[in-house]
Amino acid sequence: MLMKQTVSDKFQPIPLESLAAWIFGELEQRNSVFGIPRESFFVPSAEDRFRGGLYGACLETPLGVAAGPHSQMAQNIISAWLCGARFIELKTVQILDELQIPKPCIAIAGAGFNVEWSQELKLEQSFEEYLRAWVLIHVLHRVLEFPGDSPGVIFNMSVGYDLAGIRQPNMQAFLRNMRDASEHVHRARGVIERCAPSAADISVPAQISNSVTLSTMHGCPPDEIGRIAAELMTEWRLHTSIKLNPTLLGPARVREILVADPRTRELEVPDEAFEHDLHFDQAVALVRELQGVASQSGTELRIKVSNTLEVTNPGILSAEESRVYMSGPPLHAVSVALASKLAETFPEGPDISFCAGACADNIADLLAGGLYPVTVCTDLLKARSYRRLGKYLAKLDEAMEAADAADIPAYIRRAADRKDVREAARRSLGAYAERAVAALADVRERSKREKKTQVLPLFDCRDKCGICAGVCPNRAIQTYSPVAGEDTPSYDPQVAVFADFCNECGNCASVCPSGGKPYKEKPRLYLDRKQFEAEEANAFHVVRKNGVLSIQARSGGETCERERPLTPALSTAMLNLLRAFGDSLAYLPAEDLET
Repeated sequence: MLMKQTVSDKFQPIPLESLAAWIFGELEQRNSVFGIPRESFFVPSAEDRFRGGLYGACLETPLGVAAGPHSQMAQNIISAWLCGARFIELKTVQILDELQIPKPCIAIAGAGFNVEWSQELKLEQSFEEYLRAWVLIHVLHRVLEFPGDSPGVIFNMSVGYDLAGIRQPNMQAFLRNMRDASEHVHRARGVIERCAPSAADISVPAQISNSVTLSTMHGCPPDEIGRIAAELMTEWRLHTSIKLNPTLLGPARVREILVADPRTRELEVPDEAFEHDLHFDQAVALVRELQGVASQSGTELRIKVSNTLEVTNPGILSAEESRVYMSGPPLHAVSVALASKLAETFPEGPDISFCAGACADNIADLLAGGLYPVTVCTDLLKARSYRRLGKYLAKLDEAMEAADAADIPAYIRRAADRKDVREAARRSLGAYAERAVAALADVRERSKREKKTQVLPLFDCRDKCGICAGVCPNRAIQTYSPVAGEDTPSYDPQVAVFADFCNECGNCASVCPSGGKPYKEKPRLYLDRKQFEAEEANAFHVVRKNGVLSIQARSGGETCERERPLTPALSTAMLNLLRAFGDSLAYLPAEDLET
């Protein structure tokens, strides 16, 4: 079969018209978007107990996605919004926008580990992705007939990593465009109107974002963090959150918590991680100084808990990386303990938002502790991905109903039986921090299965589980139902990869029961013709000639082709790929598939 490959690990954003045609075509023909069925969409209501606001805007849910793999491409952001995420912390951007990130860069097992840290697109491309998502969400809000005049979503920028970089012309242009995208919104809406005529009379705010999370690298000096935050608040009038690292708890406490967790008992947090990060007293002084800046500039200062935790590479990712960053459930207890300590230190504020191991089982406790909003990353890298968000909101609603709370402030007061919201939140958060640490004693380490290193067959997947499609953060892996035949002897689901959306993060490999690498070893469809022709093997491309779909493949550096209408002479496997890819690409404009 087609084995040799020279695949690219770079995103290839597709044209906006193609993206819009895909979304609205699939919605009309299959009642789904990017494979997410309409019954999984979150439908907001003015009666939702958890409905609230932030930065002068409506926030339909207190839930969102953290800056990371879920928030750098338009299809990711839209998928998250459809399933209930309303606070979108956009992927961190910085002046260095041609990074060489080791791949694979993500692995989710008992914990999450990664080596990716900022955007993998050029700054101009990142802005375009955020613009597309912003406009398409507003149009979808109307097309889906959701209630209200606006989609109740907040886009929160995330920037780094030093003041000199932020002052560079292209970073300044990015901030300017996010604050006022008037001409860009008009342009994007004009393109989308061709696929969704109703977009013509939809009002889309020109301001994509009026808030920012400052994500500084591990080791950034306190005075540098202060200068960046002050400039964002005074010069740009941006509501600003300071993201703090879990190392603020200090080496003794962090290690004590991690040792109690079987999943992290053998992990090493190097001394350097504590030495080059902020210390708690430095963070306190910094926050107090910035509170004064916020007051003078008329902006809001918040604290974001927490960043990932720097650890010695336990062998999960490439051995070339001596350090990796841990996230997910094992980080949860550490970060909740830090949030509680900060809440006690700043009883009158600033308010704290949260991201570290959030899941459906703890969302109600986090909100009762006054942490708002709560963003998610690692949990959405597991099976069902964005569709997991529905359970978060269902459990939160159940907890609020049980407390007979009409809104989140009332829920906070009732949860701690206190009249003052801040006092109630501190009491609940402190109690939950103790429970979260104590619960680590009951965590059972996952039984370690024998690591398989099989190469997956190109077409017939032995396990036929489709798990890889559910954990792909980019919607790049798609499932399809094949026709049984000589090359594909089963009706069970198979998978294929939209290579343009795949950055080879490797998360699918971490869950593959065969021990294979679906992102490399399953059929890869290229929408970009040049990328397709640059591959030696395992590359497919669908074209339309005179209205007839045809699939092309690269094998041994040459291109071969199989066409529709179907004949008995066609390879069954190639036919299945044509059905899989052709069904999806049938939505795209004709010129995208002409040769």
